[in-house]
Amino acid sequence: MDVPPEIAFRNVEATAVVESKIMEGLDQLEKVYDRLVSVRIMVEDPNPGRESGHLYQVRIEMGVPGKEIVVRRKPPQNPQETLVQAIGEAFMIARRRLRKFSEQQRGDVKTHVGPPLGRVLELTPAEDHGFIESDDGREVYFHRNSIINGDLEDLSIGAVVRFAEEEGEKGPQASTVHIVTAPER
Repeated sequence: MDVPPEIAFRNVEATAVVESKIMEGLDQLEKVYDRLVSVRIMVEDPNPGRESGHLYQVRIEMGVPGKEIVVRRKPPQNPQETLVQAIGEAFMIARRRLRKFSEQQRGDVKTHVGPPLGRVLELTPAEDHGFIESDDGREVYFHRNSIINGDLEDLSIGAVVRFAEEEGEKGPQASTVHIVTAPER
């Protein structure tokens, strides 16, 4: 970590056990992501005068290159939870968020690319088919039965469609066609 961690307590006693749990959590964060710039932790009891049980809040702000990740662990409605349990849960959430950030930074997160877009180039209703112009300029055949969310009559020249392409007997053909927008007639 570039900057020493900042730890603050509000309406909570900073015992050796509590501080040890926080230091353990910080060590685990650095194992998950070794390029932490800074960490600020606030541990508090928002209802200090409460007679039975406490509802602890823990906030962890992690500075990473180009971003700040904030974990705000609000108390459950269970006043039986100990301060050490609340801190442990907050650090568990922080580790999960750091892992996700690290995966995104490395490019490990898969981006789902949808089916290609195209425009209806030609319609031949008498023969139950048409052609789509793909975004790379190719002509792709489709049959009336390939249209998923409509019918051939719902299409017109220039309508935007998504399609799944496969190789047919006479060249590329769309196995499914989803109407995205139909131009006004």
